Parts: sequence; structure tokens; C-alpha cells
Amino acid sequence: MDNRALSAAYEALLARPPVPPLTTLTGFFIVWKVFILFVSSGASTGPDYDTSTSLFFEILGAASPSGISSLVTPPGQLPSLTAAVAGRLTRWDAIYFAHGARVGYVYEQEWAFSPTLALFLRLLAARARTLLALPPHAADHLEAFAGVALAHASHYVAVLALYRLTLLLSGRNARLALLAAFLSIVSPAGVFLSAPYAEAPFSALSFVAFWILAAGYGAERGSPSRSAAVVVAGAVLGLATAVRSNGLASGLLFAVEAVQAGRDFVQAPGVKPVVAAAAAGAGGVLVALGSVIPQYVAYMIYCDGPDGALRPWCAKMVPSIYSYVQEKYWNVGFLRYWTPNQIPLFILAAPVLTLLIVSGWQTLRRPVGASGMASPVADRRVLVQTLAASQGVVALLALTSYHVQVISRLASGYAVWYWWIAACLMDKKSVGIGKATVTFMMMYAGIQAVLFSAFLPPA
Repeated sequence: MDNRALSAAYEALLARPPVPPLTTLTGFFIVWKVFILFVSSGASTGPDYDTSTSLFFEILGAASPSGISSLVTPPGQLPSLTAAVAGRLTRWDAIYFAHGARVGYVYEQEWAFSPTLALFLRLLAARARTLLALPPHAADHLEAFAGVALAHASHYVAVLALYRLTLLLSGRNARLALLAAFLSIVSPAGVFLSAPYAEAPFSALSFVAFWILAAGYGAERGSPSRSAAVVVAGAVLGLATAVRSNGLASGLLFAVEAVQAGRDFVQAPGVKPVVAAAAAGAGGVLVALGSVIPQYVAYMIYCDGPDGALRPWCAKMVPSIYSYVQEKYWNVGFLRYWTPNQIPLFILAAPVLTLLIVSGWQTLRRPVGASGMASPVADRRVLVQTLAASQGVVALLALTSYHVQVISRLASGYAVWYWWIAACLMDKKSVGIGKATVTFMMMYAGIQAVLFSAFLPPA
């Protein structure tokens, strides 16, 4: 896309849309998804760098009624569209999700990947087989394709939820909301929002929960409607945390609500501050349970036996299978990734890290000026600042403790940096920064789709 075409696209978005905003977003979403799938399919012209996908489906196919994978067809024939898409997008970590959905979690290291998502994919595939009258083990690609379908549906929900959330927090700024939603479509997470990965469901659940909180914050703290919104948002964010562990950072939202309730009680003791604090506490607990419950299930599987047969993590003060497998199998830990051979990945992650940290810091200091969040409700402005702080925490953890390149896909579940870029696009002084950022995002997503589909790093 040349500069003139890009500028024309910006002008069209900034102008009053000729069609309803949701129609505009839906049309652009479809075009972008088709583009990503087209680019991913184009990467199949040569052999894959890694044969894990083909071996995975061959093993599954051997256990099917036909004895062969649904991706294997006679000479001169092509696999079904669903099988072809599933085969092209089941790469890297997606294999773990598909394997967990198909046969369960067999190996300890698989617990690094959300069993909640794998279970949901299993249920979707089982339902599809029932509707299609297929035997239980037929169509071995269905779990993977369920992941693809869920990713597309979740990404669409995330886009619409972000649009509604932005309208609410910006004081009904339709242009800002449309731009922010547009940016979430072309997120550098790219193909990871189309593949059987956790990013799209996490984003959808997070943005829906943020919208529930923002809607509730229109009422008085401690009122029934606001307290219910806080608890429901906590439940939704708990599910998001069960899908991706970085959802724990959203617990900060409930900590801030609890602190404000405590301040209200000190200033004017009464029932409402107590109710507000209880709702915030319940919401925070629900977020934590999203991490605790899957790990408790793993504890009962691996640690409920003779002492000599226990895994090393069972005896830890906090027996976390997730922390253990991340450290043992992926070498995740504080500054463990800071080695000379990882410098290229730090360079690759630098643009998104910079955007997250800069937008988070500026919004924390000036929520109205930096990101356009001009809601007249003070609590909603505090919510924006808390979201900025949560985003910053995840960015700093990625910089110091994660495999740093994953930040390009983790960022898809955070709203503040989208708002910041959208505000740049609407400001004559910083529109150049905004345009350069959008160009980067679209180029990154396109190149990434090619590399991902050919099983090439980074992932």
C-alpha cells in the first residue's frame, strides 16, 4: 500500500462514515481476514521449515476410522476447505492447543497452554461432529478448525467491544472509536488472531469485561448496578485469565476500586463503601481463580500420589505447574532471555514495546490529552488510567521475564495503545507518528503471516 492510498484510507476513516460504523468495521474486518488467509495460503508454495503439523495430523489420522489424515487426499484432489485452512494455520503453539483438544493433556509441558481453551475447542468439535453426523474420531482436523473459527469470531467480538468501550470512555467520540476499532483489526498480532491461539478469545473477553466495568461506573460506587457490574466483569476477566495468564494484570482494576471504596468509607462511613469493597474483592478473587483452578486440577493429577512419584514442583511453597513448565521447558524467568543471541528478537519487539510503554505512561499522566478519553465521569477516567497501568505492567514483564517477541500478540488484548495511536491520527501535530505506526502494523502483520504459515520464526 503506497502513501497516497494510505492517506486516502485515513481521510475516509476520519471523515463522517457514509455507512453505519458497525457496517464499516464489519466490511473492513472481512477484507483484512481474507487478506491474512490469502497471504498465509501463499506461503504454502514451498515445503514447511518444520514438519510438526504434518506429523501431528498423520498421527491423528492413524486413529481415525479411515486410518489416514483428512489433510491427505488422493493425487489430483485437494483437501476440503476446512482441512486446508486448519492445516495452514495450525503452527507453533497451535499444535499444543489442537492436541489438547483432541486427546487431552498427555505431557507435562502442555500445561503451559490454556487447558480452558483446549476444552472449549473439544466441545466445539464434538458439537460439529454431532451436527454433521460424523463418528467421534472422524475429521481429525475439526479441533484445529474449531480454533480457527473461534479466533475469527472472538476477534470480531473484540473489535465491536472496543468500539463500544471507546464510545463510552471518550464521551461519545465516534471518530476515535472507529479508528481504535480499525487499529485492533490490523493489530500486529496478525495471523495469531486467525489461528488456533488464545490471543483472540483473550482480547474479546477482556474488552467485554472492560466495557461492563465502564458501564457500571456510570452509577454510584456501592450501588446494586455498579456492584453487579464489578462482579460480572471479574468473572469475565477470570475466564480471560484462564485463557491467558497475563490476564492476572487485570486484577489491578479491582484493587483500585477497593482502595477507592476504602477512601469513601474513611470520608463517610456507611453501607455503600462496604458493599463496593466487597464487590471489588469478589471481582479480584474471580480473576485469580482463572489462574488457580487450572493449576489445582494439575496438582490433583500430578501431586496426589506417593511422595517418590511426585513432580519437583509439587513440593514448592506455591505448587504452580505453569511456572514450573515455563521455567524448565521454555527457560522463562527474570532476565533469562537477556542473552546476546536474543538481541534480534528484542529489536523485533522494540516497536510494540515502545508503543505500549509510551502510550501507557502518557495516558496514566494525562488520560484526556494523551488518548482522547474525555468522559465526564471521573471514575471512568480513573478506569482509563488503571488500564494504562495494567498495560504497562505486562509490557515490563515482557521486557524482563517473557520471551520478548510474544508482546506483539499479547498487545492485542490491551486498549490504551490503540486509543493513543487513534488520538495521534486525529491530531495534526502527531498525525505523522500515527500514520507511520499504522504502516508498521500492517506490514508487520502481512510479513508475519507468511513466516508463521511456513513455520518460520519468530512466533
